[in-house]
Amino acid sequence: MSDQPWIDAPFDYVQSLNANYSHENPKNLLKIFADSFKHRLLGSNSKLDLFCNDAYLEQSNSKLCVVRGMLQDFGESELFVLNYKTSNNTAKIGPNNNVNQSSTAFLKDSTIITEELVLDQENVNYADRLSLKVTPVPGEGSWVVDNLRSKFNVKESSSLSSESEEGSKSAKLRRCDDGSGVIMKGLDVKFYGEDSDVVLNSVYLFYGVFEKVTVNNNAVDEFLMEHDKQASASSLPSNFIFHAIFAQPVLSAVVDNILTVTSEDTIDQSCAVLRETRPLLMSVLTELFGGDSTTAEWTLLHLISSVYKRADTMPIALMVSSGNLTLNITNSSRDVVKKLTQLLQSILPNLVYFPMTVESLNKSKLIPHKDVETGVLHTGVLQLPPGSSVIIDETCMEPGTLDESGLANLAALTTLIQNQKVYYDFKFQNVELLTNYNVIIMSSTSSLVKSSALRLKMKPTAEPSMPRCAIVSIEQAYALRKYLTIAKFLQYEVPLEMSEIAQKHFVQSRQENKQYSADDFHHMLNTARLVSLSKGCSKLNEECWQKAKQLVNAQMEQSK
Repeated sequence: MSDQPWIDAPFDYVQSLNANYSHENPKNLLKIFADSFKHRLLGSNSKLDLFCNDAYLEQSNSKLCVVRGMLQDFGESELFVLNYKTSNNTAKIGPNNNVNQSSTAFLKDSTIITEELVLDQENVNYADRLSLKVTPVPGEGSWVVDNLRSKFNVKESSSLSSESEEGSKSAKLRRCDDGSGVIMKGLDVKFYGEDSDVVLNSVYLFYGVFEKVTVNNNAVDEFLMEHDKQASASSLPSNFIFHAIFAQPVLSAVVDNILTVTSEDTIDQSCAVLRETRPLLMSVLTELFGGDSTTAEWTLLHLISSVYKRADTMPIALMVSSGNLTLNITNSSRDVVKKLTQLLQSILPNLVYFPMTVESLNKSKLIPHKDVETGVLHTGVLQLPPGSSVIIDETCMEPGTLDESGLANLAALTTLIQNQKVYYDFKFQNVELLTNYNVIIMSSTSSLVKSSALRLKMKPTAEPSMPRCAIVSIEQAYALRKYLTIAKFLQYEVPLEMSEIAQKHFVQSRQENKQYSADDFHHMLNTARLVSLSKGCSKLNEECWQKAKQLVNAQMEQSK
């Protein structure tokens, strides 16, 4: 008998729970099952198997394990048999005979009732569960999975593990080089938690059990016809589903619990980390941009920007009436783009690289679209988890003509940058999904994406001075990842005295320039916010305010 049956034989463990709580109200059973697994796991040091891709296709056991992925689509809510009672039609009734037996189909859709048992139709209880589609996290860096190896037994498919290191890393970066978009394999997940526990496009650790099930009857009939009805049961077409008992949201790929670096007890230590690490990131970025410290500083602010408030669905982060601090760095070269992509891939959890050419715009599937006949949501390049980063590379753009699809994709990029929204195509209507992506446009001239992105013109002599080997060491990469994580989640406030200084600035700016608007003032306030956070200051002070004014003025001069 296993010492940890909830891990080694979860279905048998559930059966024992069902027997122990057979007199419990069926409505409470699901919570009892889930709470029992959670309680057992909290007190266990066991490393569960973790699946981040299609490696489950090569596993055959039914132990408790974890699937890490993005919730790509919601299916319909469905009923399943929570528990039922059977009686033995061959048994003689007596005091020692177990005539009525309570069982559950929880975690096992392919439950079979043997011939000697009779189902008690009046004692079948049903419950609701959600049908989900979960995919590997798009654009996720290979270092994210490596970080999980100390906590889980990470399982990878043989096809993925056999690739070269370089090929494996490039496969992790969501790209659109062939202009065809991205095809993601999805896993069918039966989720037994509440609807409010999961959100579309968010990343989760799903705890549960795999089950190999035979596909629907129509598919079976087609299979038998193709094989002259000579197929055995073991050769029938099958598929894996995953029974998810509960889900744990993944808010950070660097820190397990974000409260450990943002709570009142740790805020001083976190601010110290930011102050110590900022010079390293500034040094790396300044070298990358060939000594252009202004572009480096704005890029640093871009990396820590995030939508923290929406007014009338308008995201407020840094840019005027748009979203996060979107940058358009002009006068860029392909070498600069390449080095920037390499750097960001090593320090950001999710990165999408989109080489914007006429062909890629015309052929790419940027927007997710729903097949109304099958109910399947087909993913697009812009279906990403919150906090993802996007590099739009216009340095490879050449003359050409955009077709209807290309114009639609260009409009989608504009909407994303302006409003932090992506409209999903549901054929008869477009469904608005709010986003929180960090977008940076690299171009040799002004961007084709007409938006309010902050424009920075690199110095003409600016070229990356870094060697072609790794841009940062492993230790430096870890420090930078932690820096970016803390800066994004750190709380921020404006003291009363600084609020008065900001108001005087607005009045004075209006007196000097009648065109100075509330949007300009908002831009200034949010620049000050990001400067403060980048320096490890949870409260705005005079030094950070002056630095923000200096940066805004430098950007205005540099963009001329």
